[in-house]
Amino acid sequence: MSRWPNLFALDNGKNCLVCDRLPEVGGIVSWDWIREPSSQSELEELAESFSVLLSAPRILGNDRWIWSPVASGKFSIRSFKVLASDQPPEDNVVKVPNCKWLPSKVNIFMWRVAMGRIPTKQALARRNVSVSSNDCVFCGVGVENVEHLFTGCITAMRVWSCISQWANIPPIYAFWG
Repeated sequence: MSRWPNLFALDNGKNCLVCDRLPEVGGIVSWDWIREPSSQSELEELAESFSVLLSAPRILGNDRWIWSPVASGKFSIRSFKVLASDQPPEDNVVKVPNCKWLPSKVNIFMWRVAMGRIPTKQALARRNVSVSSNDCVFCGVGVENVEHLFTGCITAMRVWSCISQWANIPPIYAFWG
C-alpha cells in the first residue's frame, strides 16, 4: 500500500497478505487487478514489486520468536543477565538493592518507586491522562506523587507506623527525616 500506491489502487484484494502476492510454483505472481497496469508509474512499480517479491525467501511453517543474542534462539534469564551486564549503565537508572527474601514483585515495585514509575495522579496528568484533580486520594492535602504517597501523606505515615510496630522495628519515618 505505501511502497507501491499505484498498484494498490489497481488491486481488488486490498485486504490481502503479502504471501498472497508471492510467486507461486513456476514463478508467477498472482494479482487481482481492477484493470491491467498501463501508465509509466504503474509499470515501474510493477517491475519493482516483481523484483522484491521474486527475491523474497519462502519459509514454510509458522512464525516464531527468536532471542537473537544467543545461538539457540531461546530466551533465558542467564542470557539476559549476560546481555545486561555488557551494556553501559544508563544515567537515569536507579540501582535498588535486591532483597533475596522478598518476592520478586516487591523488589520490582520498590525499583519502580525509586524510579518514580508509579502511576500517580501527577504522573498520569503528565502523560495527558485525564484526572479530575491532582490532590492525594487519601488525605486530599498534597499533590499525589510518589514522594507524597510514600512519605508525605498522613495516611501513609499511619500505615508505616502500623507496619513498623508489627515488624518490631523503629518507626520508618525516622529514616526519612
